[in-house]
Amino acid sequence: MHPFWTYSIEGGPQRVNHSAVIINKDIYMFGGFCSGEDYNTDDDDTDWTAIDIYAFNTEFLRWRRIQQRNEYFENVPYMRYGHTSVAIDEKAYLFGGRSDLCGASNILYYFDTGNFCWHTPKVCGHLPGARDGHGMCVARGNIYIFGGYEAEVEQFSEETMMLDMRTLTWSLLQTQGQTGLWRDFHTLTAYGDKIYLFGGRGDDSDNSISQPYDNDIKVLDLNTLEWSAAAHANQKLPVGRRSHTAFIHEDSIYIFGGFNSKLNEHYNDLWKFDMKSGLWKEISVHGVGPCPRRRHCCCYKDNKAYIFGGTSPTPTSHSNQDLIDQSDTHVLDLEPNLKVFCLSVVRELFRKCYNLDLSCLPVELEYLVKLRNSGITAIRNNNKG
Repeated sequence: MHPFWTYSIEGGPQRVNHSAVIINKDIYMFGGFCSGEDYNTDDDDTDWTAIDIYAFNTEFLRWRRIQQRNEYFENVPYMRYGHTSVAIDEKAYLFGGRSDLCGASNILYYFDTGNFCWHTPKVCGHLPGARDGHGMCVARGNIYIFGGYEAEVEQFSEETMMLDMRTLTWSLLQTQGQTGLWRDFHTLTAYGDKIYLFGGRGDDSDNSISQPYDNDIKVLDLNTLEWSAAAHANQKLPVGRRSHTAFIHEDSIYIFGGFNSKLNEHYNDLWKFDMKSGLWKEISVHGVGPCPRRRHCCCYKDNKAYIFGGTSPTPTSHSNQDLIDQSDTHVLDLEPNLKVFCLSVVRELFRKCYNLDLSCLPVELEYLVKLRNSGITAIRNNNKG
């Protein structure tokens, strides 16, 4: 059965180059930017703006603002873009990113979703340089990062680094093989003892400005620390791209969206890479999905992918230079059942005719139709639930 776009929700946070994790039933979104907004000052005594946090409840499909509860600001990250975040237990770990005022960062933070406080764990070892546009994932209980644009040396990186979560020690891994391009705004996806690298805006090792786009998928074996090609040759591949998103469903990596500046194209296609067979396949999706976009976020849980934000060409523009920042949220069901399709039909009828008699429906369906058609544009401004 084909995947199905089940919900398209307007009125969420309007953000680009943000990061997000999913913990239990909530998606936590951190930072990013929206064109035209000033993030360089705050209302308190600091000369920078603290990063903001929104949460999306995947059961009730509602965004709400989260108020961090730190008494002092030294442990709170400044507002930024191009950072990454991962979830370990009930904590969201955030690394890197930059702002126009404060520059790039290499401080590791974590946000405790139990008490809504930020912390800066004391790390040691070979610390990564300040960067943005890197990839980050969790494998075997540790944090791995690859690539990005390093501020101090002003070039793309090809480093693979690991943070041992038991000792909080950073190390530069001495890997073998070739990752291909030095790059930023790629995706890094972990599965078992392997890490998969796809896409990104590339660079040659001499820091040229050609910006090639690699559409080969690479895999790092954590047992041997060797990079190698993951896909079989002589098959149709997705177009090389950057600022896309990736998630894992069953034994496959899914790639959505992105942008290729060489072709001047934004994408809203969905590709599936089977990690067992090494084969790519473009996936046909039913329903009305997101418009083409880049620099969005995607979180996955329980057979569903949640895609939100990003930037897209304006609908009336004939060029990819005129962009609009998005505030929509889309839900992709990878394993839709009859209930999903029925609910979708009834929701559409109810949307067109609010006095539609729902009494003939089972109680659960009646509740879901009414719940998910009321107030979907509201962002709740509280820090509970």
